[in-house]
Formats: sequence, structure tokens, C-alpha cells
Amino acid sequence: MVMEAKSALFGFEQTALADLETSIASRTGDHVAHILLVEDDALLRDALHKTLVRAGYEVEGASGGTEALKAFRRQAHDLVITDIVMLDGEGLHMIRALRKIDAHVRIIAMSGGGLGKPDDYLNLAGKLGATTVLAKPFSVAEVLAAVAAVLAGSFEKDASSSGSSTTAER
Repeated sequence: MVMEAKSALFGFEQTALADLETSIASRTGDHVAHILLVEDDALLRDALHKTLVRAGYEVEGASGGTEALKAFRRQAHDLVITDIVMLDGEGLHMIRALRKIDAHVRIIAMSGGGLGKPDDYLNLAGKLGATTVLAKPFSVAEVLAAVAAVLAGSFEKDASSSGSSTTAER
């Protein structure tokens, strides 16, 4: 039942996913992007990990902020995708810590809201330095499109934004 819900959450439409994966792979060229995926929900982390690997990325998973910061210090990553509300190390704190380590790191923050509304957490994540944000639930196409856009440099921080969108396309 839980796995069915996770699959539905990401809407695994096989043909659309295959087309998008092919499109992303062709845009990244020879460089394989290294992604650090931070999510405390093991089922969700596994589903995202598999999706990103199938799309041609190298992915390292972490179950919380403490583990993620150790991994980030140990190896360079092109992108960090992080949940905001986690049991081991809060995502907002981790975004600030990542920015202190590397001011140019690309970060996608995601949240379902925890005790608050997702927009509250995601707006704050944007103000603290997330490159872009995703509200849960999101589709496979949405997460892969966000990853491709961030890696391609299509997102730039928009300091004047006060809504849930903290990015603007160049």
C-alpha cells in the first residue's frame, strides 16, 4: 500500500519518463552530474535515487543533514537535492551550512510541509540559498525537469520574489 502510494506520488508514466530521460541525457554531454540526494523517508529516497540513476546521473544518498554534510565535504557534487523537514538534521540548517562550504553549490529544496505549509518552508529555503524548490507531491517529470534546468544553469536566484517560487528563468 505504501509503495503504491509512493509510485502514484511520482506518476511513473513509462513512456513520458523514457522520453524525458533521453532528452536529459543528450543535454548533459560527456559530463555525468554527481547528485547528493538527502531524504529521510527511505522509500522516497530509493524511488528518487532510481529515477535519477535511470536518467543518467550519479547519485549518492543520505538519510539526513549530518550524513549529507559529511558526504558533501568528502566529495564534490554538482547538485544537492534535499528535503527540508527531516529527523536527523533539518534541511534549512543544512542549506546554510552548504552555502558556507560552497557559495555556488546548486540546491533543490523539497518539502511536503511537515507541521506547517510546504510554501512556508520552501520560501524560507529559497531565502537561505536554495536554487529552486519543489513542493511534494511532485511528478517524475517535474523533478527531472528541475534537475536538468538547475544543472544547465537555467535558474537564477530572484531576490525580489516573495511567493513560493524562489527562482526565475534566465
